[in-house]
Amino acid sequence: VIGAQQAFTSTLAGVVSNLISVVVVLATMVALSWQITLVALLVVPLLLLPARRVGRRLAGLSRRGMELNAELGNRMTERFNVAGALLVKLFGSPEREDAEFAERARQVREIGVRTAMSSRVFFAALGAMASLATALVYGVGGVLAIEGTVTIGTLVAFAALLGRLYGPVTALSNVQVDVMTALVSFERVFEVLDLEPQVIDAPDAVDLPAGPLGVELDAVRFTYPSGQQVSLLSLEGRSGGTAPDAADDERSAGPPADEEVLRGISLRVEPGRMLALVGPSGAGKTTLSTMVARLYDPTAGTVRIGGLDVRRVRQSSLHGAVGVVTQDAHLFHDTIRSNLTYARPEA
Repeated sequence: VIGAQQAFTSTLAGVVSNLISVVVVLATMVALSWQITLVALLVVPLLLLPARRVGRRLAGLSRRGMELNAELGNRMTERFNVAGALLVKLFGSPEREDAEFAERARQVREIGVRTAMSSRVFFAALGAMASLATALVYGVGGVLAIEGTVTIGTLVAFAALLGRLYGPVTALSNVQVDVMTALVSFERVFEVLDLEPQVIDAPDAVDLPAGPLGVELDAVRFTYPSGQQVSLLSLEGRSGGTAPDAADDERSAGPPADEEVLRGISLRVEPGRMLALVGPSGAGKTTLSTMVARLYDPTAGTVRIGGLDVRRVRQSSLHGAVGVVTQDAHLFHDTIRSNLTYARPEA
Protein backbone atom coordinates (compact mmCIF):
# COMPACT_ATOMS: atom_id res chain seq x y z
CA VAL A 1 0.00 0.00 0.00
CA ILE A 2 2.87 2.38 0.80
CA GLY A 3 4.42 1.62 -2.60
CA ALA A 4 1.12 2.35 -4.35
CA GLN A 5 0.73 5.55 -2.32
CA GLN A 6 4.17 6.80 -3.39
CA ALA A 7 3.18 6.38 -7.04
CA PHE A 8 0.65 9.18 -6.53
CA THR A 9 2.38 11.36 -3.95
CA SER A 10 5.86 11.49 -5.49
CA THR A 11 6.07 9.81 -8.91
CA LEU A 12 3.03 11.50 -10.46
CA ALA A 13 3.96 14.95 -9.12
CA GLY A 14 7.54 14.52 -10.36
CA VAL A 15 6.39 13.56 -13.86
CA VAL A 16 4.24 16.68 -14.22
CA SER A 17 6.91 19.12 -12.98
CA ASN A 18 9.70 17.50 -15.03
CA LEU A 19 7.62 17.50 -18.22
CA ILE A 20 6.98 21.23 -17.82
CA SER A 21 10.70 21.86 -17.27
CA VAL A 22 11.72 19.82 -20.33
CA VAL A 23 9.23 21.60 -22.62
CA VAL A 24 10.25 25.10 -21.46
CA VAL A 25 14.01 24.42 -21.61
CA LEU A 26 13.80 22.75 -25.04
CA ALA A 27 11.82 25.69 -26.44
CA THR A 28 14.49 28.07 -25.12
CA MET A 29 17.36 25.99 -26.56
CA VAL A 30 15.73 25.75 -30.00
CA ALA A 31 15.24 29.52 -30.01
CA LEU A 32 18.95 30.01 -29.25
CA SER A 33 20.38 27.43 -31.70
CA TRP A 34 18.61 24.47 -33.27
CA GLN A 35 21.94 22.93 -34.36
CA ILE A 36 23.35 22.63 -30.83
CA THR A 37 19.92 21.52 -29.57
CA LEU A 38 19.96 18.65 -32.09
CA VAL A 39 23.40 17.56 -30.84
CA ALA A 40 22.19 17.70 -27.26
CA LEU A 41 19.18 15.50 -28.08
CA LEU A 42 21.32 12.80 -29.73
CA VAL A 43 22.27 11.49 -26.30
CA VAL A 44 18.68 11.26 -25.01
CA PRO A 45 18.08 7.71 -26.41
CA LEU A 46 21.18 6.60 -24.49
CA LEU A 47 19.44 7.85 -21.33
CA LEU A 48 16.15 6.10 -22.06
CA LEU A 49 17.31 2.67 -23.28
CA PRO A 50 18.95 1.59 -19.99
CA ALA A 51 15.83 2.61 -18.08
CA ARG A 52 13.71 -0.09 -19.70
CA ARG A 53 16.13 -2.89 -18.87
CA VAL A 54 16.85 -1.67 -15.36
CA GLY A 55 13.11 -1.10 -14.79
CA ARG A 56 12.33 -4.76 -15.45
CA ARG A 57 15.17 -5.88 -13.20
CA LEU A 58 14.18 -3.57 -10.35
CA ALA A 59 10.52 -4.62 -10.66
CA GLY A 60 11.54 -8.25 -10.11
CA LEU A 61 13.83 -7.33 -7.23
CA SER A 62 11.10 -5.18 -5.65
CA ARG A 63 8.56 -8.01 -5.80
CA ARG A 64 11.01 -10.46 -4.25
CA GLY A 65 11.97 -7.89 -1.62
CA MET A 66 8.32 -7.39 -0.65
CA GLU A 67 7.81 -11.16 -0.39
CA LEU A 68 10.90 -11.61 1.79
CA ASN A 69 9.93 -8.70 4.04
CA ALA A 70 6.43 -10.17 4.40
CA GLU A 71 7.88 -13.57 5.33
CA LEU A 72 10.18 -11.96 7.90
CA GLY A 73 7.30 -9.93 9.37
CA ASN A 74 5.07 -13.02 9.55
CA ARG A 75 7.76 -14.97 11.35
CA MET A 76 8.28 -12.17 13.87
CA THR A 77 4.53 -11.99 14.52
CA GLU A 78 4.13 -15.75 14.92
CA ARG A 79 7.27 -16.63 16.85
CA PHE A 80 7.96 -13.55 18.96
CA ASN A 81 4.50 -12.71 20.28
CA VAL A 82 3.51 -13.88 23.77
CA ALA A 83 2.20 -17.32 22.75
CA GLY A 84 4.99 -17.99 20.26
CA ALA A 85 7.76 -16.90 22.63
CA LEU A 86 6.26 -19.10 25.35
CA LEU A 87 6.45 -22.17 23.11
CA VAL A 88 10.04 -21.34 22.15
CA LYS A 89 10.99 -21.16 25.83
CA LEU A 90 9.03 -24.26 26.88
CA PHE A 91 10.45 -26.51 24.20
CA GLY A 92 13.97 -25.11 24.35
CA SER A 93 14.63 -24.16 20.74
CA PRO A 94 15.73 -20.49 20.87
CA GLU A 95 18.98 -21.31 19.04
CA ARG A 96 17.10 -22.82 16.11
CA GLU A 97 14.70 -19.89 16.00
CA ASP A 98 17.62 -17.46 16.14
CA ALA A 99 19.36 -19.23 13.25
CA GLU A 100 16.21 -19.33 11.11
CA PHE A 101 15.42 -15.67 11.80
CA ALA A 102 19.01 -14.70 10.96
CA GLU A 103 18.74 -16.59 7.65
CA ARG A 104 15.54 -14.76 6.70
CA ALA A 105 17.06 -11.44 7.74
CA ARG A 106 20.11 -12.22 5.57
CA GLN A 107 17.86 -12.77 2.55
CA VAL A 108 16.12 -9.43 3.18
CA ARG A 109 19.51 -7.72 3.52
CA GLU A 110 20.89 -9.26 0.33
CA ILE A 111 17.87 -8.35 -1.80
CA GLY A 112 18.11 -4.80 -0.42
CA VAL A 113 21.79 -4.57 -1.40
CA ARG A 114 21.08 -5.92 -4.89
CA THR A 115 18.26 -3.43 -5.38
CA ALA A 116 20.41 -0.52 -4.16
CA MET A 117 23.38 -1.53 -6.35
CA SER A 118 21.19 -1.85 -9.46
CA SER A 119 19.80 1.63 -8.81
CA ARG A 120 23.26 3.15 -8.23
CA VAL A 121 24.74 1.63 -11.38
CA PHE A 122 21.77 2.95 -13.34
CA PHE A 123 22.17 6.49 -11.99
CA ALA A 124 25.93 6.38 -12.58
CA ALA A 125 25.31 5.43 -16.22
CA LEU A 126 22.83 8.28 -16.59
CA GLY A 127 25.36 10.70 -15.11
CA ALA A 128 28.02 9.52 -17.54
CA MET A 129 25.67 10.03 -20.50
CA ALA A 130 24.84 13.55 -19.33
CA SER A 131 28.55 14.38 -19.03
CA LEU A 132 29.15 13.03 -22.55
CA ALA A 133 26.35 15.21 -23.89
CA THR A 134 27.81 18.29 -22.20
CA ALA A 135 31.20 17.59 -23.79
CA LEU A 136 29.59 17.22 -27.23
CA VAL A 137 27.72 20.51 -26.85
CA TYR A 138 30.89 22.32 -25.82
CA GLY A 139 32.76 20.78 -28.76
CA VAL A 140 30.15 21.54 -31.43
CA GLY A 141 29.26 24.89 -29.86
CA GLY A 142 32.94 25.88 -29.71
CA VAL A 143 33.38 25.18 -33.43
CA LEU A 144 30.24 27.20 -34.22
CA ALA A 145 31.43 30.03 -31.99
CA ILE A 146 34.82 30.14 -33.82
CA GLU A 147 32.97 30.23 -37.15
CA GLY A 148 30.79 33.05 -35.82
CA THR A 149 27.53 31.11 -36.15
CA VAL A 150 26.78 31.50 -32.44
CA THR A 151 28.10 33.86 -29.83
CA ILE A 152 30.09 32.92 -26.75
CA GLY A 153 27.14 34.10 -24.67
CA THR A 154 24.81 31.66 -26.47
CA LEU A 155 27.25 28.81 -25.82
CA VAL A 156 27.46 29.68 -22.12
CA ALA A 157 23.64 29.87 -21.96
CA PHE A 158 23.46 26.42 -23.56
CA ALA A 159 25.85 25.00 -21.00
CA ALA A 160 23.60 26.37 -18.23
CA LEU A 161 20.42 25.06 -19.91
CA LEU A 162 21.88 21.56 -20.31
CA GLY A 163 21.77 21.07 -16.56
CA ARG A 164 18.14 22.18 -16.59
CA LEU A 165 17.41 19.71 -19.42
CA TYR A 166 19.23 16.54 -18.43
CA GLY A 167 18.13 16.69 -14.80
CA PRO A 168 14.41 16.38 -15.70
CA VAL A 169 15.17 13.99 -18.59
CA THR A 170 17.12 11.73 -16.23
CA ALA A 171 14.26 11.90 -13.73
CA LEU A 172 11.73 11.09 -16.47
CA SER A 173 13.82 8.14 -17.64
CA ASN A 174 13.78 6.93 -14.05
CA VAL A 175 9.97 7.24 -14.00
CA GLN A 176 9.73 3.94 -15.85
CA VAL A 177 11.72 2.33 -13.05
CA ASP A 178 9.45 3.95 -10.44
CA VAL A 179 6.28 3.03 -12.34
CA MET A 180 7.30 -0.60 -12.84
CA THR A 181 8.18 -0.81 -9.16
CA ALA A 182 4.85 0.80 -8.23
CA LEU A 183 3.00 -1.64 -10.51
CA VAL A 184 4.32 -4.47 -8.33
CA SER A 185 2.66 -2.75 -5.36
CA PHE A 186 -0.60 -2.23 -7.24
CA GLU A 187 -0.57 -5.84 -8.38
CA ARG A 188 -0.21 -7.09 -4.81
CA VAL A 189 -2.88 -4.72 -3.48
CA PHE A 190 -5.45 -5.61 -6.14
CA GLU A 191 -4.75 -9.31 -5.65
CA VAL A 192 -6.28 -8.88 -2.22
CA LEU A 193 -9.01 -6.38 -3.18
CA ASP A 194 -10.22 -8.58 -6.05
CA LEU A 195 -10.53 -11.67 -3.84
CA GLU A 196 -14.27 -12.35 -3.57
CA PRO A 197 -15.62 -13.42 -0.16
CA GLN A 198 -17.36 -16.80 -0.15
CA VAL A 199 -20.17 -15.71 2.17
CA ILE A 200 -22.18 -12.79 0.78
CA ASP A 201 -25.77 -11.56 1.11
CA ALA A 202 -28.20 -12.84 -1.50
CA PRO A 203 -29.84 -10.16 -3.71
CA ASP A 204 -33.23 -10.94 -2.13
CA ALA A 205 -31.93 -11.30 1.46
CA VAL A 206 -34.38 -10.52 4.27
CA ASP A 207 -34.16 -9.81 8.01
CA LEU A 208 -34.87 -12.46 10.62
CA PRO A 209 -38.35 -12.26 12.15
CA ALA A 210 -38.72 -10.96 15.69
CA GLY A 211 -39.33 -13.19 18.68
CA PRO A 212 -37.89 -16.51 19.89
CA LEU A 213 -36.44 -18.46 16.96
CA GLY A 214 -35.66 -22.12 16.54
CA VAL A 215 -32.52 -23.51 14.89
CA GLU A 216 -32.67 -26.37 12.40
CA LEU A 217 -30.00 -28.23 10.46
CA ASP A 218 -31.28 -30.36 7.60
CA ALA A 219 -28.89 -33.00 6.18
CA VAL A 220 -25.93 -30.62 6.49
CA ARG A 221 -22.64 -31.67 4.93
CA PHE A 222 -19.50 -29.57 5.01
CA THR A 223 -15.94 -29.64 3.69
CA TYR A 224 -13.50 -26.89 4.60
CA PRO A 225 -12.50 -24.91 1.49
CA SER A 226 -8.95 -25.15 0.23
CA GLY A 227 -6.44 -22.32 0.53
CA GLN A 228 -6.91 -21.44 -3.15
CA GLN A 229 -10.61 -20.80 -2.52
CA VAL A 230 -10.37 -18.54 0.52
CA SER A 231 -6.97 -16.89 0.25
CA LEU A 232 -4.05 -16.16 -2.06
CA LEU A 233 -1.17 -18.60 -2.24
CA SER A 234 1.19 -15.64 -2.72
CA LEU A 235 0.15 -14.42 0.73
CA GLU A 236 0.13 -17.82 2.40
CA GLY A 237 3.79 -18.55 1.68
CA ARG A 238 3.01 -22.21 1.22
CA SER A 239 1.08 -24.51 -1.09
CA GLY A 240 -2.23 -26.01 -0.15
CA GLY A 241 -4.86 -24.84 2.30
CA THR A 242 -5.71 -25.33 5.94
CA ALA A 243 -8.87 -25.20 7.92
CA PRO A 244 -9.73 -21.82 9.48
CA ASP A 245 -8.60 -20.59 12.85
CA ALA A 246 -12.13 -20.83 14.24
CA ALA A 247 -11.70 -24.59 14.41
CA ASP A 248 -8.07 -24.92 15.45
CA ASP A 249 -8.84 -27.76 17.84
CA GLU A 250 -10.71 -29.67 15.17
CA ARG A 251 -8.27 -29.25 12.33
CA SER A 252 -5.45 -30.55 14.53
CA ALA A 253 -7.22 -33.85 15.08
CA GLY A 254 -9.80 -33.87 12.28
CA PRO A 255 -9.66 -34.76 8.59
CA PRO A 256 -7.66 -32.84 5.99
CA ALA A 257 -9.15 -29.77 4.31
CA ASP A 258 -10.44 -31.77 1.31
CA GLU A 259 -12.40 -34.31 3.41
CA GLU A 260 -15.87 -33.91 4.86
CA VAL A 261 -16.08 -32.66 8.43
CA LEU A 262 -19.87 -32.91 8.70
CA ARG A 263 -21.76 -35.77 7.03
CA GLY A 264 -25.53 -35.45 6.85
CA ILE A 265 -26.19 -33.76 10.21
CA SER A 266 -29.87 -33.08 11.02
CA LEU A 267 -31.14 -31.59 14.27
CA ARG A 268 -33.67 -29.11 15.59
CA VAL A 269 -33.49 -26.89 18.68
CA GLU A 270 -36.77 -25.29 19.75
CA PRO A 271 -36.83 -21.81 21.33
CA GLY A 272 -36.00 -21.95 25.03
CA ARG A 273 -34.36 -25.38 24.82
CA MET A 274 -30.68 -26.27 25.27
CA LEU A 275 -28.77 -28.76 23.15
CA ALA A 276 -25.34 -30.13 24.08
CA LEU A 277 -23.07 -31.57 21.40
CA VAL A 278 -20.62 -34.07 22.90
CA GLY A 279 -17.78 -35.67 21.01
CA PRO A 280 -14.01 -36.01 20.70
CA SER A 281 -11.80 -33.27 19.34
CA GLY A 282 -12.23 -33.07 15.60
CA ALA A 283 -15.78 -34.40 15.55
CA GLY A 284 -17.16 -31.14 14.16
CA LYS A 285 -18.70 -29.41 17.18
CA THR A 286 -17.17 -25.97 16.55
CA THR A 287 -17.86 -26.33 12.84
CA LEU A 288 -21.58 -26.73 13.56
CA SER A 289 -21.58 -23.44 15.48
CA THR A 290 -19.91 -21.70 12.52
CA MET A 291 -22.70 -23.00 10.30
CA VAL A 292 -25.36 -21.34 12.51
CA ALA A 293 -23.43 -18.04 12.58
CA ARG A 294 -22.83 -18.43 8.82
CA LEU A 295 -19.09 -18.05 8.93
CA TYR A 296 -19.29 -20.76 6.29
CA ASP A 297 -22.09 -22.09 4.11
CA PRO A 298 -22.71 -25.84 4.11
CA THR A 299 -21.45 -27.85 1.16
CA ALA A 300 -24.87 -29.52 1.05
CA GLY A 301 -28.04 -29.30 3.11
CA THR A 302 -29.69 -26.34 4.79
CA VAL A 303 -29.30 -24.35 8.02
CA ARG A 304 -32.48 -22.56 9.12
CA ILE A 305 -33.19 -20.03 11.86
CA GLY A 306 -36.80 -19.15 12.48
CA GLY A 307 -37.69 -21.27 9.44
CA LEU A 308 -35.50 -19.16 7.12
CA ASP A 309 -32.48 -20.50 5.25
CA VAL A 310 -29.55 -18.46 6.65
CA ARG A 311 -28.33 -17.95 3.07
CA ARG A 312 -31.43 -15.81 2.49
CA VAL A 313 -30.93 -13.75 5.68
CA ARG A 314 -28.98 -10.48 5.79
CA GLN A 315 -25.74 -11.04 7.65
CA SER A 316 -26.26 -7.92 9.79
CA SER A 317 -29.63 -9.29 10.94
CA LEU A 318 -28.18 -12.77 11.52
CA HIS A 319 -25.23 -11.55 13.59
CA GLY A 320 -27.56 -9.30 15.57
CA ALA A 321 -29.59 -12.33 16.62
CA VAL A 322 -26.95 -15.06 16.95
CA GLY A 323 -24.42 -14.86 19.76
CA VAL A 324 -21.35 -17.10 19.89
CA VAL A 325 -19.15 -17.64 22.93
CA THR A 326 -15.79 -18.64 21.52
CA GLN A 327 -13.40 -21.13 23.07
CA ASP A 328 -10.67 -18.54 23.58
CA ALA A 329 -11.49 -15.13 25.06
CA HIS A 330 -9.90 -12.33 23.07
CA LEU A 331 -9.60 -8.81 24.48
CA PHE A 332 -8.97 -5.78 22.30
CA HIS A 333 -6.41 -3.26 23.53
CA ASP A 334 -9.16 -0.90 24.69
CA THR A 335 -11.24 -0.14 27.78
CA ILE A 336 -13.13 -2.90 29.61
CA ARG A 337 -16.39 -1.19 28.69
CA SER A 338 -15.50 -1.15 24.97
CA ASN A 339 -14.76 -4.87 25.10
CA LEU A 340 -17.99 -5.68 26.95
CA THR A 341 -20.18 -3.62 24.61
CA TYR A 342 -18.36 -4.54 21.40
CA ALA A 343 -21.32 -6.46 19.94
CA ARG A 344 -23.84 -3.84 21.03
CA PRO A 345 -22.22 -0.42 21.65
CA GLU A 346 -25.52 1.18 22.71
CA ALA A 347 -26.02 -1.27 25.61
